[in-house]
Amino acid sequence: ALSIASSSAAASAASAAAAPAATGAAAQLRRERAIEAAAALLAQAHEAVRGEERAAVEGTIAEFATSPCVLRHFDPRPDELIRLWKLTRQGCKGIGHHLVGELTAENHHFTVLALAGRLLSRAGEFATARSLLQAAAAAAAAAGGRNIGEEEDVCGRAEALVSLAHNEVRYWDGRRDWSGVEPLRLLLDSSAAAAQLLCSRRRGDGDGGADGGEPSAGPRGREGPSAWRQLLARALTTRANGCFKAGCVCEPGSAVQETYFDEADLRLREAVALLPGANVQALGGAVLVAGVTSLCRAHSLERRTLPFLDQAYKALVQFYHAEAILRLAVGPVNEKSIYTHGNLAELYLHNLGEVLLGLLHFRLGCIVAIRVFGAGHANASRKLDELAGIFSSARWNDFARDVSSGNPELVEPEMLVERLGQQGIPLHGDNLPRVASELQALSEPHVGGAFWPTLWRDVGLAPATVARHGLPAGRADR
Repeated sequence: ALSIASSSAAASAASAAAAPAATGAAAQLRRERAIEAAAALLAQAHEAVRGEERAAVEGTIAEFATSPCVLRHFDPRPDELIRLWKLTRQGCKGIGHHLVGELTAENHHFTVLALAGRLLSRAGEFATARSLLQAAAAAAAAAGGRNIGEEEDVCGRAEALVSLAHNEVRYWDGRRDWSGVEPLRLLLDSSAAAAQLLCSRRRGDGDGGADGGEPSAGPRGREGPSAWRQLLARALTTRANGCFKAGCVCEPGSAVQETYFDEADLRLREAVALLPGANVQALGGAVLVAGVTSLCRAHSLERRTLPFLDQAYKALVQFYHAEAILRLAVGPVNEKSIYTHGNLAELYLHNLGEVLLGLLHFRLGCIVAIRVFGAGHANASRKLDELAGIFSSARWNDFARDVSSGNPELVEPEMLVERLGQQGIPLHGDNLPRVASELQALSEPHVGGAFWPTLWRDVGLAPATVARHGLPAGRADR
């Protein structure tokens, strides 16, 4: 009886929540509460019922959780909505196909298409996300012809393009198998179009002035950089991401490769200049991509047997700076920190010969990836597979099993130290003194206070090791 009552109540609440919007603040509040209640009841009903009743509940969940008003409600908390999607029989993939069919057929506004695309991208459904985001970008371009000069419209159109570019970044980061520039074309073109659109709006705005100012919309001053500045920084950063990816598959040292790397650096300088000293994720993302570009330059030099360590250390410093910004902006568990730790791991393991630091950062990157996305997400599973592969190649099969099962935290730092010692593998290499020197010299305003001690704690590096090798200890250890 409880099962039937729960599923019936959930269906009624879902129907009420998805009804046409009423006007007024009180009505909107009631609607938001109805959506919250419906989501909770649907999850309870799914747990309580079986068989045909569960199938009916799953149908209600699919209808409820793809309604535009519900998508908008959960936009700030996408993971809660994605958990609902996963309760349905076909999961996020089925939800994606449903959204593509329903939203494109009903000719929704481009902002709804873009929102659904962003949510599907977060869920790892890149193909259906791409379809919706391309439709959003096309609809936005058509709408722009009718609403030229409206700042909100321009930002909405640019947001659709940036979301499309970001979906491509996630897609390729989950695969890492692009073999030429052409597969990256959608990433390169959509990010460039977004940046051009926002820059054109700036140049045409009366209060922009000769100093490259921005349109008047958006918060300023003590509230931080405006939404417009952050959106332009994201557009420039995704363009740079496409450029370094393109450069990586060009002939090392060729003019084409240098052109791509040079443009990446230029776009990133522009992005950072938009957000001077800000504690925002967009700045952390720009500094992260700058680090990856430096690392790609180092790899190009190494392949040509040219001195590469200076570029490698430049990348090292940029990755730690990015992580400091991200921790201040959004905390240690965020999507971009997956890649600060992942790139630091690659740098330590493959370029600097610092095995312990490399494995510890790799482990933490996997832990962050699971907390952000879940083990089944393409971008998380990619990292888990890579670390499990390293452990398997060393015949540390117990560690490989823990990582492959989605539990990298079970490989405790002390166990790694012990295992390396058992096999006679040095914990630290000849480059650690310079690593310590470079990090001690990092004087960016974001890197201070408790950053270093909390980072080393999260990585799993013992305080005694930090002190013994002269790594920065931060305020908490003084």
